[in-house]
Amino acid sequence: SLRIIMSVFMRRDFETGEHIKRVAAYAELVARKLARERIVNDEFAHLVFMAAPLHDIGKIGIPDKILHKPGPLTDAEYELIKTHVAVGVEMLEDILTNLPNVPEAVKSTLTNIINHHHEKLDGTGYPNGLKGAEISLEGRILAVVDIFDALTARRPYKDPWPTSAALDYLRELVQKNQLDSKIIDTFSSFPEGISAIMQLYPEKSPDRYRTHDMN
Repeated sequence: SLRIIMSVFMRRDFETGEHIKRVAAYAELVARKLARERIVNDEFAHLVFMAAPLHDIGKIGIPDKILHKPGPLTDAEYELIKTHVAVGVEMLEDILTNLPNVPEAVKSTLTNIINHHHEKLDGTGYPNGLKGAEISLEGRILAVVDIFDALTARRPYKDPWPTSAALDYLRELVQKNQLDSKIIDTFSSFPEGISAIMQLYPEKSPDRYRTHDMN
């Protein structure tokens, strides 16, 4: 079931567990605000929150030595990382085959969040190079909050960015027509909410990743 796979995914790497909790909470902030503005309905906001933790589930198939590599990825390693999207969609399809009573709205939201969270509005994203409205709203929400969390959390190859710097970078990507400006404006309108989520789901071992060598 989805619950069993989610449990395996979260236990594989304790940082991943906190990452997906933060991303789901960030996504809910955006989706709930859009619902209050009647751009989407409450069901959409709930489904985004429930589905968001599965956005990177395909990374189960990526070797730890690549996921946790302390230096830059080679081109071949980056291409392998990118396959986590297709792997995730395939895993989801296999699961849903055995769960025939799952509502279509749930299936669609799950699929779009996994399949679209690395797409960019200008078509330079992956895996399908979708453009503009071809990318689902839930995919565009996840693209923003996933990048934000990647920037503001410690990684094997970098120290965490300040929140303000991360938001500025997201706005630069808007200017490049890669991210949705409405979503970033909505997300950035919750400074206290963002801070609260960071405090609620901190990295469990901040010293796990060595400080990035800037020399």
